[in-house]
Amino acid sequence: MNHVSHALLETADSGGLYAYNNASHTSVYRYNLVENLIGNISARPAGTEKIVHAIYMDNYVHDVLIHDNTVREIDGSGICINAGAHDIEVRKNHVYKVHSGLIMPYWLAGASIYGNIVKRNK
Repeated sequence: MNHVSHALLETADSGGLYAYNNASHTSVYRYNLVENLIGNISARPAGTEKIVHAIYMDNYVHDVLIHDNTVREIDGSGICINAGAHDIEVRKNHVYKVHSGLIMPYWLAGASIYGNIVKRNK
């Protein structure tokens, strides 16, 4: 089990557990505790907001299993499946005291989010 706490103090577009692009396929994220992530707005361009996620599957991550994690007290989302990410299974996670439990932002043209399974999360 990993315990990630009070991290992301100098960045604003990241996650306590982070994966990006094709390099992270077939990964498993399980039995982790991620808590107390704040982020740093000064690391973002003026007029934008900080982006802080406990578990962040960034652009084009695919074929990942996220299960039995505990996420709490995040100044952002618990789990983010970002543009182009697909075939990710999110199950049996406990997420609380966050702004959003699970988000799937579609912001990049042509980068569809598809084939994901979300079940039995609290």
